Amino acid sequence: MKKMSPRTARNLSARTAFCLVVLVVAAFCLVACSGDEVQYVSPEGYALSGKITLDGEGLGGVEILVDGEKTAVSDDNGVFSLTGLSYGDEVAFLADGYAFSPASYTVKGTVNDLGVRASVVVVPPAEDDPETPDDPEDEDGQDGDDTQDEDPVLEKLPSPSVTATVSRDSAVATVLMDGRAAAFTFSFRDGSAATVGLSETSFVLDGHTFAVTRGEWDGNILLSVDISPLKCAEGAAYTLVFAVSAQGFLPSDEVRAEAVFPPVAPTIPTVTFDLDSAVLSWATENAPEGCTFAVYADGVLVCNTSSTEFDAGATLPAGEYTFVVVLLSDAIPAAVSPEVTAVLP
Repeated sequence: MKKMSPRTARNLSARTAFCLVVLVVAAFCLVACSGDEVQYVSPEGYALSGKITLDGEGLGGVEILVDGEKTAVSDDNGVFSLTGLSYGDEVAFLADGYAFSPASYTVKGTVNDLGVRASVVVVPPAEDDPETPDDPEDEDGQDGDDTQDEDPVLEKLPSPSVTATVSRDSAVATVLMDGRAAAFTFSFRDGSAATVGLSETSFVLDGHTFAVTRGEWDGNILLSVDISPLKCAEGAAYTLVFAVSAQGFLPSDEVRAEAVFPPVAPTIPTVTFDLDSAVLSWATENAPEGCTFAVYADGVLVCNTSSTEFDAGATLPAGEYTFVVVLLSDAIPAAVSPEVTAVLP
């Protein structure tokens, strides 16, 4: 075998490396030009869980289908859970005599607390076709008309009217719905919803407790839902989604209302001094998490604390003082209390 010269070996290595680079670039271009979106899927896949309700109560025995195959069944409380899902899987719900909203759900990521509303599909009994003397025979030689039996069309409940009102002191969603409604579905964030029976006076969703007050107006049902738990010091905006349902009817279309909560400034509305214990204490409203307080006596800083009280008797000598408390958020003054004058024995 003829021995390869060093120069020839170097040229061969360079050509080999060049060819590898071309192949990698070509492969990258093929992927980039394909137009397909690359989705990251964790090794365990996506998860989906939620609750299926009928008029506000959990509905068990509902088959959960993934791409047409039965994968799970809801428990007695209507709760179901799926794991190992892939992006784009189609999840559907099936039970004899029921329709579901949504009828199916496309997996785009892990979602908890998916709310699924069920409604009863009522099929009325077929009416007999009585023979009458003046009922001539049809063209097919049979008495009665030729009308084919048609599947009954369920009436859809009218969509509710929703208004969200936010003020400094209150935040209420007012819902006017058809008098035949038996439950409503509420959500303020994608992938999370609660179906609430009209006999309930409160419900919990995403860790917030919402109070419900029911009334009547002109034969309709008038609900007031306290949405003030959605307030926060930084301010927030939510799209509230409502729909109503009842047995024997198709659920109404969803109705949306915007609720905008402006930022809320913290305050120290009251400061009190206990003569017996010589302790200064104060109350706060809308105080941000992690805030601290600076206590001043006659304009001099005497204490920094995260508590809402100051033991003046253990810190200051006897005498008369004028106290002021300052709320600090990230070490920046955010609220100042009213002055309070006290005499230390």
